[in-house]
Amino acid sequence: MDHFLTPSGTEPIEIPYIDTGEEYDGGNFKGYAKRKGWLRRLSQGHPVFTGKHGDTAAVAFFQNWLFFGTLIKVFEVARITVRTADFLRTSSDGKSKVLSTRHLPQMLQKWYDKDHVTDEQDKRECKESDTSSTVAQRRIIEGFHKDRAIHKILALVGDVTRLCCSGECRSQSMRDVFTLSGYPPPAWSLPPELSLAILALRWTLHEATRQIYGCRVETERHTWWESTTLRNRSLNAGWCPKEIAWFMYDLEVDAHYYLSSIRSPRWELDHTRCTKKICRGIQVAGVEYRTKHTENCTGCNYFGVSDQDTFLDIIRNGKTPVVSWDGTFGKLSVVEYDPLAKMEYVAISHVWSDGMGNEKENSLPRCQLSRIQKLVNELNAIPPGSEQSTPESTSSCDGPAQAVGFWMDTLCVPVRKEDYPHRKSTIARMRTIYSEACRVLVLDTWIQELPSTSQLSECAARLYLSNWERRLWTCQEGVMAQSLHFQFKDRSRTIKDLEKELQNSSLNGISVCRFVKQTLEQIPTPSLNCDTSFVTRVNFQAVLKAIRHRTTTRQSDETICIITLMGKDPSPLLGIKDPVDESDSSLTMLEKEKLAETRSCEKRMMKLLGMIKFVPQQLIFHDLPRLHIDGFRWAPTSFLGQEPICSELPQKEFLRYAPISYLENISSSRLQDPNTNDEDPNYYWGQLLNRHGLLVSYPGMIFGPVAACLGASVIVVRKRPKDKLKWYTLSLKPNESGEYPSWNKNAQYAMITSTKISVEAVPEAILGTTHGHVKFEGKRWLNFKFLCRARLDLLEKEQVRDVEGKWGSRFDDIRNPRDKEKEHVDRPITGTRVDDLRHGWCVM
Repeated sequence: MDHFLTPSGTEPIEIPYIDTGEEYDGGNFKGYAKRKGWLRRLSQGHPVFTGKHGDTAAVAFFQNWLFFGTLIKVFEVARITVRTADFLRTSSDGKSKVLSTRHLPQMLQKWYDKDHVTDEQDKRECKESDTSSTVAQRRIIEGFHKDRAIHKILALVGDVTRLCCSGECRSQSMRDVFTLSGYPPPAWSLPPELSLAILALRWTLHEATRQIYGCRVETERHTWWESTTLRNRSLNAGWCPKEIAWFMYDLEVDAHYYLSSIRSPRWELDHTRCTKKICRGIQVAGVEYRTKHTENCTGCNYFGVSDQDTFLDIIRNGKTPVVSWDGTFGKLSVVEYDPLAKMEYVAISHVWSDGMGNEKENSLPRCQLSRIQKLVNELNAIPPGSEQSTPESTSSCDGPAQAVGFWMDTLCVPVRKEDYPHRKSTIARMRTIYSEACRVLVLDTWIQELPSTSQLSECAARLYLSNWERRLWTCQEGVMAQSLHFQFKDRSRTIKDLEKELQNSSLNGISVCRFVKQTLEQIPTPSLNCDTSFVTRVNFQAVLKAIRHRTTTRQSDETICIITLMGKDPSPLLGIKDPVDESDSSLTMLEKEKLAETRSCEKRMMKLLGMIKFVPQQLIFHDLPRLHIDGFRWAPTSFLGQEPICSELPQKEFLRYAPISYLENISSSRLQDPNTNDEDPNYYWGQLLNRHGLLVSYPGMIFGPVAACLGASVIVVRKRPKDKLKWYTLSLKPNESGEYPSWNKNAQYAMITSTKISVEAVPEAILGTTHGHVKFEGKRWLNFKFLCRARLDLLEKEQVRDVEGKWGSRFDDIRNPRDKEKEHVDRPITGTRVDDLRHGWCVM
């Protein structure tokens, strides 16, 4: 994988070459396994191979077929001859041969120069007709055929690698996909290093084909796969398992390869207790916050705003205080921002873990104030419209005439308890404060260690992995900025500046490393700002996607940030604050405060959802901790740490681009993409019906009587046409405390499923009880009280024979057993499928 970018000073991973004296024979790609005697049989249309795990000959066979064979046959389609020897080199210790792709970029460039066509008009005409009279059109049509041929090769590589990389699957849910697709369990798996090389090559060739022929909008993402080799490499570099899971999902294999070579800026934290969903390394309770001095300072005095009365009067009047530091006289002055006077100021965006916060008072050390004022002055010297500053200092910060005003939360958000009303009003104006700033300057210690002249890949990686990119408050500060500047070691740079450099570096050639572009796209950008319900729904889902990997010290801040990002007034949420119950002597004061904050967070989440009203209905299947309040049991206590099921936009982000006039003519509870199947519920939005629950349209199943002693796994039978039965296993999933719900024989149970229940299993479902219904917009919605998440799996044929032998094969006999002894823990329960979308669910 020598063709992938790596950070300065790192070496590529060496993957051993298994030399058995036999190379790829150059014949038909699909028939290679059969020609070489490695194909045992086909199972449900998928190949089953001979050989065992660890068999050297078997590893060599797959190496020759899926690595070298793929290269030879793909370039053969492009009429470029390559050999096995082109992709080998001597290892760094000089003792053996290893796989090498160091010559691949030149070969891809040759392919690009030979076949690439840029005439978009000709492409459109060729897509409409297979006949052509011009040379350019014939060339494009030939490209379409080449693209199809290459796609078949790479699709087969993906199918075979899935079978042999079971240990590399991302999660249980992804492994379930393979099971549902009919893939037989593999007898053995490829070595992690070889599977990494094969899939990295497959991804590269997919991306090259897309750029050369332009027949596919995007390269196929390997969202089902992650490399054990790269994951372990990332852990050794100090990355948290949660962070690894995050960039393994968000980015492609070229980014995985690059980022696993970078030492984490949070390497000193203890991540041994962290999981893919929770980082416990940053949860340090009871540790007093300490403001830091600059690196060269041995100690200096703290300074705050000199005129506190003026400072508080400005906030009390609903205005923005702007401060400036005079190092000569040691004075931090404050003035009121006046846009009519063409006044400008710079807003500072930083992470408190870098030491520029202060929990006790609105002050900072003299050394920090001088440094910040110097950086602000340099930034303000950038000509309007320019994207970068010069490395030379423009001010010595010795006098007030040269000082430029700035706003910083540490200095301008009151922290004293007696000033809480002023603090509350300032937070409510946060969107205005950052949006009115002429520039927003990001100060992140890790980013500031890197010179601005470093490789573009290093700059992009630092931005993407920085502490600033991980915190919740900084997300809204970046979104609200008119002009966002990141301070590097010698000067500041903007995202536009970096994107322009990226564009200039790839004007006349092929680029198969996309991670620089992808990482830059992750940086917060201004959101839509419109009062229509359409934009509200789109913004909410876009906000969920933006914040899912971010963290915050105070959970109560989450709802404030979300509603601010959506352009709404956070005042109704700021007014919700549960008092500390000091009467409970069984709890410490810290536990009482934490309990009060938890109650406040739950109430704020309810209020937030009520203000939004519409949420993506697939949200009901999330695996986050849930609220324990009737009407909101479907809702998470927090959206931070959510999986893509909560935030992926419907059908290629249709709602982001659909015309308002079209959306206004659609019933609010049936909003969907007009180009999709009308019976597909996955594109609907759920509507919050006051405090009754969330209205969703999904298929499901209503169960018959149950025994009170059922366990976490239950056999379900449903009746199909012509009195045929279909048998399933209903598996309950525990809550965040590892507990399962208990069964009540007097309750009516039901299940809502993410897909239609036909002859396939359903990996995502929720179990609950039903009682009555509500009517809304002429439709009946069944009340559904959420109990737990669940999944539905088909029983194997052997299991079906055993079950029918014990309980019979007549649906009515199972539903109404005559023998009371059949009220047993393993007695099947009957289910009736609910597919008619005229009857929805009100999830409580």
